[in-house]
Amino acid sequence: MCNSPSTLDRYREELQRCASGHLSARITNKNEDYAAAFYGELFRNTETTAKIFCEGAHSCIWRNFEFQTAFEELLNKSRVHIWVLTEENERNLDRFPEYLQKVIRDKSSHIEFRHLTTKAREIITSRFEDDVNFAVFDNDKFRFEFDKTHYTAYGSFNDPDIVKEINKYFDEAFETSEVTEFNLPNSSFDVAINSAEYRYIGDGSESTTITSDTTHISR
Repeated sequence: MCNSPSTLDRYREELQRCASGHLSARITNKNEDYAAAFYGELFRNTETTAKIFCEGAHSCIWRNFEFQTAFEELLNKSRVHIWVLTEENERNLDRFPEYLQKVIRDKSSHIEFRHLTTKAREIITSRFEDDVNFAVFDNDKFRFEFDKTHYTAYGSFNDPDIVKEINKYFDEAFETSEVTEFNLPNSSFDVAINSAEYRYIGDGSESTTITSDTTHISR
């Protein structure tokens, strides 16, 4: 299990250790900086697919320097396909950070943006009771954010069973979502978990029991 680091630098070291060892340890993060570090290590270790469900790709985390740097590295991996599914139908490019504006304008072939339809929203909420964000990478890595206000999340670099379950709902929702048509001149651009209990230690915050049958968080 990953030990609880006392500083952000130590947390990054623990993330690297878990990622390089392909460990199944449960990892947590408690705020934006820790979230960005967690995302960064996930991005750096992604080989084929990244699937991200979030409120909108223009929030503070997308503008975080560490997140942005790692995401740009991910974009440069031509073999990786990235799916971004958002709750909002945000078409105004001015609301997005500049690096995403460039990707959208360039019509990159390996990133797709879609937003929820009513049916897609029903698919998500039928499984995830709480207001959540989540992301899965390849077939084994994930991050599940159960407190969007504080970016509080847990995840792992090696848990294919949970990733398979989350993937199922993401894929169903993505297929029934609508392509986001951004405001570009004369153009448009395409843009879960089995019942169980986990104890986890992560970034120095209090250990928490997660009952995943309804993604209910009990402290």
